[in-house]
This record gives sequence, structure tokens and C-alpha cells, in this order.
Amino acid sequence: MKNIHFLYRKFEHIFVLLFIFCIMILGWYACTSDEKPEDKSKENKKDSVLPKNDTLNAKIGIEIINKDFQTGDPADPKDIKEYNVMVYNLTNNTNKNIRGIEADVMINNKINGNEVKKVKVYYEGNIPAGGTVGYKALYPYNKFSDKDIALKNVDLKDIKYDSSVLIIMYTDGVKETINNQF
Repeated sequence: MKNIHFLYRKFEHIFVLLFIFCIMILGWYACTSDEKPEDKSKENKKDSVLPKNDTLNAKIGIEIINKDFQTGDPADPKDIKEYNVMVYNLTNNTNKNIRGIEADVMINNKINGNEVKKVKVYYEGNIPAGGTVGYKALYPYNKFSDKDIALKNVDLKDIKYDSSVLIIMYTDGVKETINNQF
């Protein structure tokens, strides 16, 4: 035991330098990353800017026709959660039957121009060619989320929205997406 203590005392300065060197290497390694600062800013903008695809947007019309707030899901009597409720009209502007869509809807306040919330529309059901269906979407309400509170409090007449269709599934099995069509 005395030999180990003696060696440590004799080479203490080397151990300290080795320790500092290891810390420098770890710090350098932690600072090097493939991610560039510009990439982080693009991620933050992703929420407020919807990707545009005029071809898909022309094929499906999305219209907000009602907005409400409810406690519980009528389909589940045990559900006591709160929901922001949006009712949409989905219009099929194609000559093919649609079996489902996915879209982003950015909701803004017309009065102050502020972004209220970006919501998703997932509809799985038949939309006949040239037809329109109503769709009621429940969005879970978080009383600690500023965006959920803003959506709850904005009046329907004060809503300005912009939709971006991401995916269209046809009944014949064809799938169109924002990245590749057909």
C-alpha cells in the first residue's frame, strides 16, 4: 500500500496533466457535432410554416365549419379528459374515391395575426369522388399549454386557417404524398 501511495506522490503532476488532457478531449468531442446551427433554426420554423403542395391541396378541400370545447369523449363514458373540438368539411375534388387523408392545419387569430396552434387532420373513411363529408376531430386539451388555451378561447369567426394536405389514400390502393405523387 505504501508503494502505491509513494508512486502516486512521485507522479502526481503527471496524473493531474493526464486528467486535464482527458477533460479537454471530452470537451472537444462534445463540442464537435454534425448538426449545424442553421439546422436548429429550421426545426423551430417547422411548426409555424406548413409545407406547400398545391397539387394535393387542390385535390382535397378542408374547411373549418365549427369549433367547440367538451369534457369527455361520447364514445367512451369513462373518459373525463377535456378536448378542443374542430368540425371540418372535407371535399374530394378528384374523380376517384378517397379512403383517407392526412393534413396539417395552421390556425391563426385574424384579429391579432398570432399563431394559435398547428393541428393534424387524420381522416380514415370514404370520401366519394366529387363529394363532401363532415369530420369531427378531438384534440386533447392541456390546461398548461398556451396553444391549447389559445385554441379554446379563440372564436370561430376570428379563425384564419391554412391547410396543407400531406397524404391522400385512394380506395384503389394508390397513395399520394407531399414528397411523391403516384
